[in-house]
Amino acid sequence: MIYVIEPQCNGYEHLTCNITFISLMQSIFPKKDLLFFANKSHAELLNFKLGNKQVNDISLLGEINHEEEFMRNLLKLSQQKKIEKIIFLSIGSSQAYYANKILKESSSKLYFFMHFVVSELSRRPSINPLNFIKWIFWTLFFSNKKSEFIVFSNVIAKNVNKFLFGRHKVLSALLPYDMSMTDAKQNLLGSRTMNFVFPGEGRIEKGILEFIEISRNYAENPDISFIVSGRMKIEESYIEDSGLDCIFSKQLLSEEEHIDRLAKADYFVLLHQSKLYKYIYSGVLLESVKSLKPIIALRNPILDEFFQVYGEIGYLVNDVTEIKDLIDFIYRTGDERRGKFEQNLSKVVSRYEQDTLESLKMVLK
Repeated sequence: MIYVIEPQCNGYEHLTCNITFISLMQSIFPKKDLLFFANKSHAELLNFKLGNKQVNDISLLGEINHEEEFMRNLLKLSQQKKIEKIIFLSIGSSQAYYANKILKESSSKLYFFMHFVVSELSRRPSINPLNFIKWIFWTLFFSNKKSEFIVFSNVIAKNVNKFLFGRHKVLSALLPYDMSMTDAKQNLLGSRTMNFVFPGEGRIEKGILEFIEISRNYAENPDISFIVSGRMKIEESYIEDSGLDCIFSKQLLSEEEHIDRLAKADYFVLLHQSKLYKYIYSGVLLESVKSLKPIIALRNPILDEFFQVYGEIGYLVNDVTEIKDLIDFIYRTGDERRGKFEQNLSKVVSRYEQDTLESLKMVLK
């Protein structure tokens, strides 16, 4: 028996990743009984997408907001049902702490995918133990031998492992992602309009302010547009006189609306703050790849790693000024490298799921 638990995500959060994860788990453990659990809103969407009820409401295991009590209930279940493995997806900080502390009494092997947890490393004040976020230190440094911690890049693993002094080793795997094509219409606006799309939500840490400034240079030009595919997470006053095509909403955009906005892209522009994304793998990279359109991105170690493995899928540049110049150059003269980028993107899409499957087999064995 294997339990796969998603204690963090609600609604559409990480939906594509978790749908793929469920599918891959069934390939990795074809002869094992698998039970999946997630928050109700997330479980309902997963089941709708999967076409049947595979994911259970996490409340069957206890109240997830009461982490210590939840993990004690899970401990009892693991002993009663002789659960071989418990796999946590996108687990949060205190959840990881209590799981590692309490479930060490279980015979179950524990696996923690650390997407939310390691993001806190990028916000810590220093590596001074007095200032270090204590739950990260205790969860990672003094974890029990039955626990495995997994991140979604070799680069991220190296960045985290340097704090552990060999006491424990964080592993890496590829981020599960559904690379199957969508039915969204591709850009039908013709060559007259060139569209640069900011994939995902418009957040400051993802570089939305820099994207707005780039768009201001073309605010009066009807032949070039700048689009944000997700909802905006800043004040509306920021976009005045920018000409930016975006949506302000308290709710996530519908999946259809998000896909249609992505489909308008000629290029995707990724402007993540490199310091923050030293420890976080952003799914918008894979979202861009899936759309088979080249990227224009600020260079960072994670993107460098991706390009080294899969080849060039667009442009990596050193600063926003270079991005402005590159966009202007492409708009005025065209892009003779575009065809090569698109060939490489097709190769990534065709092999990514198998690569992910192999990487997960290695860490979940």
